[in-house]
Amino acid sequence: MSSVAKKIEQIEQIELELGKLKLMLTEKAAGKSKTVAQRKRKDKPDSIEACNKKSDLEKFTVKELKEWIKKHKIDTKGIKEKHKEDFVKLVWKNLKKLAVEESSSESDSSESSESGSSSSESD
Repeated sequence: MSSVAKKIEQIEQIELELGKLKLMLTEKAAGKSKTVAQRKRKDKPDSIEACNKKSDLEKFTVKELKEWIKKHKIDTKGIKEKHKEDFVKLVWKNLKKLAVEESSSESDSSESSESGSSSSESD
């Protein structure tokens, strides 16, 4: 009987130590938990539109890339495998298109304003 009591005492001691270890781990994990702002990469651009290189896009998560694609109503049916690289390629291609469209619309508006000002100066 004394050996059984001894075993029970050992089990209780082990459970007590285990409880202490669990408590230490949770305290340590709570101290290390970071907010989203703290986890953000330092070299990550503020937005997808601010990316100047394709490698900048790779710093965004798949979720962020998908949200951008959805926001701009881009068709994803052309993607066979939906891996991060595929989303990066799709977003990069569409970012270049948007940049070309913006630059052409800016040049059109600047040309029309220049021609309007020059005609008023000649009068």
